[in-house]
Amino acid sequence: MKYKVYLFPGGNRGCGRRHDKRRGFIRYFISYETRLPDNTRPRHEVEWIDVGSMEEAREARDRRYTELLLAGAEWKGNEEKKIPIPRKKVLRPDEYLCRQHVKKVYWTVKVGRKYLGGSFSKMEARKIRDRHFSNREILKPCLRCGKRPVWRGFGLEGRGNALEHDEPDCPSYAIIKARDISKMRKAEIWNRHLRGGKFPVKGILHKSKIEHLL
Repeated sequence: MKYKVYLFPGGNRGCGRRHDKRRGFIRYFISYETRLPDNTRPRHEVEWIDVGSMEEAREARDRRYTELLLAGAEWKGNEEKKIPIPRKKVLRPDEYLCRQHVKKVYWTVKVGRKYLGGSFSKMEARKIRDRHFSNREILKPCLRCGKRPVWRGFGLEGRGNALEHDEPDCPSYAIIKARDISKMRKAEIWNRHLRGGKFPVKGILHKSKIEHLL
């Protein structure tokens, strides 16, 4: 953006010196003022010069001021009085917005050390939990014969709680009927330990045979 230059009138203005006590020497300078074309944002400009006295500083100022006048500078006090035109305020995206911390209950679903997800809604959190345990009851196919075991009921109170891979010719032949083992645990035992056909016991597996897998 182009600035307008205004020079300081008077023989003793527009130059000076400063004593640098820390460094122990005197520095001389030339100064003038710049403003935007609409006569706003005045700024005091300083140019340091390599001279040894105030007399030399005034001479350097006169030469520099002559150069600036030829380039279009004006004397301070003769500038036009322009009334700045109000600019429409442009709001930044988050201007006037205040961040507030609000306490809210968040329900997380964890099984052991495994994090399954969470929600601000208890109902949604229950769904996450139920999907997890439902998926864990899914019986994977046997790695030897390719068939899946099935859930079957047994006894007068049978409700499909017995896991049966009733394939005597298959190395993964296994039937788990123990009522005090949940379907989820039976499915996990099958999926992780039995379906590969390497478990040493075949056929009906009583709890005592698989207790170390629980």
